[in-house]
Amino acid sequence: MSFISKLGSRVGKALRKGHRDDKSNKVDVSSPAAYTIPKNRLLSAEECQLIEWLLAHGVPDAKLYVSQLPGLRVVSRCSCGCPTIDVAVAGAETRTTGPSYILADFYGSTSDGVEVGVILHAREGKTSELEIYPLGETPTSLPRIETLK
Repeated sequence: MSFISKLGSRVGKALRKGHRDDKSNKVDVSSPAAYTIPKNRLLSAEECQLIEWLLAHGVPDAKLYVSQLPGLRVVSRCSCGCPTIDVAVAGAETRTTGPSYILADFYGSTSDGVEVGVILHAREGKTSELEIYPLGETPTSLPRIETLK
C-alpha cells in the first residue's frame, strides 16, 4: 500500500475518532464509539500479549499502565467485525470515555496478510481501547507482534 493510501486511511480514521492534539498526544472524542457491542470477558492470550508488547514499546508513559494489565477485561467490541476492543480495569464494568491519550501507535499485518494500524488508548488514567484499523480490507484478526513497526 502506498504512503498516500496509508495516510488517507489514517486521516479518515482520525476524522471518525476525533482530532488528535499532536502536542499532548490526546484525542478529543465528542461522541464515544457509537458502534460497539457489549461484552464481558477476560482478554484472550493473544490480546494480552499484544497489549503487553504495546505497553513495552509505546510512548515512555505507557510503562506506567503495565500494572493494569492483569485486571483488564473486555467490555465491548467493534460492531464492524474488526478485532477492536474496549477494555476496563479491574472493578470497572464499563469502558471509560473522554479524551484519549495514545499509549502506542504501530503498523503491522495479520496472519492472513491484512495490513493494519494498531493504537492502544488510555482515558482517565486507565487503559481503555485496543484499536485495530484497516489500511485496506477490514481485518478479522489481531496483527502478529513480529510485524509491528
